[in-house]
This record gives sequence, C-alpha cells and structure tokens, in this order.
Amino acid sequence: VDGLCPEHRVAPIAIAERNCFFRLSKYQVRLEQLIADDVIAIRPERCKNEVLAFIRGGLHDISVSRAADRVANWGIPVPDHPDQIIYVWIDALINYLSGLGYDDSENYCKYWNRDTLKIHVIGKNVWKFHAIYWPALLLAAGLPLPDRIFVHGFLTVNGRKIGKSLGNGIDPAAVIHDCGAEAVRYYLLETIPPFNDCDFSVENLVAVYNSHLANGIGNLCRRVRVLGEKCRYHHPAAAVPRDNFSSYADNVERFRFNVALDRIRDEVAVINQEIDRAKPWKLLKNEATVPLHQLLFGWYDRLGQIAEQLAPFLPDCAARIEDQLCHSAETPTTQLFPRLRL
Repeated sequence: VDGLCPEHRVAPIAIAERNCFFRLSKYQVRLEQLIADDVIAIRPERCKNEVLAFIRGGLHDISVSRAADRVANWGIPVPDHPDQIIYVWIDALINYLSGLGYDDSENYCKYWNRDTLKIHVIGKNVWKFHAIYWPALLLAAGLPLPDRIFVHGFLTVNGRKIGKSLGNGIDPAAVIHDCGAEAVRYYLLETIPPFNDCDFSVENLVAVYNSHLANGIGNLCRRVRVLGEKCRYHHPAAAVPRDNFSSYADNVERFRFNVALDRIRDEVAVINQEIDRAKPWKLLKNEATVPLHQLLFGWYDRLGQIAEQLAPFLPDCAARIEDQLCHSAETPTTQLFPRLRL
C-alpha cells in the first residue's frame, strides 16, 4: 500500500538469490479437494473461501531456504547444502511435529495421529502457511493432516494491530498481575468476537470483569451459598442429570466462544431474577426450611451446570464454584471475584 508494508509501514527490499524449492504445485488439486470438502475444515467460512481462491489462482513452487550468509547462518542448515538455511517459516511449521518428539515419542503418537482431532488456532495473517504450505508438506511426507484451522482476528490498539515492531504492545504479564488470569481470559473470550479484529483496553477489561464476574457470577454464587449456610442446606452430589449442553456445545464447536459465554451469563441473570421473585429471605425468616431447601436444590444444581460450562474458559473459577457447592453449610463461603479498581 503506497509502496509500504500495510502492517509495518516500511518499504520491501527486492532480493535475488539461489534457494532450495518445494514442489507445491504438485499438490494443488489435492489441497483444493481437502479444503473444499472440509477434510481440513477452515473457519470462518470467508477464510476458507479466501484459501480456495488462492489455490484456484494457481500454486507455484516455493522457496524453503535462504542464503546462509544473508541470515548470518542463523537457523537449521539444509542437508548437503551448507550455503543454505531452512526458511524460518518451514522450520516453525515442523515444530508441530518435532515439539512432540517426532516420530516415536509417546506424545507424538498420542497427539499427531489420524484419529486425534487436531485443531490449529492461528492469526489471520498466517493462513497461507497453515492452510496451504503445511498440509502440502505433510502430504509429501505421508503424515496425518490437521483436521480444523480456526482463524482469528487481531487484537488492536486504537484500530492498529498490536505488535512489537509497531511499539504499541501491551505486557500481558502486567495485566494478569493487576487483574488476574481469569479476568483476562474471560475478557478475551467473551467480549472479543473470535473472527474479527477488536481493540484491547484495560479499562474495558476492568468494567467487564466487575459487571459480568464480580456482580454477575460471583454475586449469584455468594447469594445462593449464603442462603445455604443460613438454613444449613447440603446439596447432594450429582442431584440432577445436567443435559442442557446442546446449544453450548454447538457454539464451542463453531468457535463462537463469546456466544457460549453469553448463554452462561443469561442463565446467571435468570437465576438472579428467580431469587428476587421467590424472596427466599422471607422463607428463611419464617423458618420454612422445606420450601427453601427445594429452591436451593434447583439453584445449586444449575450453578453446578454453570461451573461445568465455565470450566473450559475459567478453570480456576469453575473449580471454586464446585468446591463451594460441595462444602457443608457450616463452611463459610469466600468471594469468587472481588471488585477491581484501576
């Protein structure tokens, strides 16, 4: 764009050199078939269409090495070609196998086989490497292919991609230190659409944490648990089969994590409304233990279901909810999400 890289705003430099090539063109028809038929399922659909359009435009053989002197001999030498170094992106892709201990380690046999569901979670700027080059390399080697590729958008600051070279990076360790890992995880998964770019803001993170977690899930758990403590209610384990997972599972399967978490938040709001209508504090005051225990039975069980659904997103929070539900009424509850202040 205007002679510059659109992300880094610097001009490219033209270089001519001799390299080793991979015959990518040989796999054009097979790759198109695999992706079109969702054998390698790429999501979102628009990204799948972008990959297919690129393939149908004609695949050219690609350079898989760089001149050793140009990269200061940094990297893995090409066998029998000491003047060549493996291109870093080819090296990086192979880490999916070598990192597991290719080819006879327990981890490799467990995680990279034809039966295990293998999902790549990638940024939208690297789909060419993961959806075209990598499957072609695996086909050439006769190795199992990834099953799904989930392509997410960028985190941005004031509309610009976050990047070290752009100087607008945010230190995740510092944010986790100030807000907690669960708060950061929840904010990223619940408020940022999985397929689109979205601005990251610590101020918004704190606001969402206080609204959704401190005042939402945290407050509900405390309300129900305090009622249980006061009337000495003890919830039986696995009281009711928890089968309200179909829409939740569908959203997770489609990588719509924000929608799955929205449904959990809706359930939190519904239970809070039921508590307001039932006015269990009046039952408590009148020592109406049986009807109060009946109400708590349902609320405890639905909180257990909320904990199960939260577990993939907020594992610590889910475990603490389950822990509070299982403790006896004599065990005082603790606050799940203390309010944050900037």
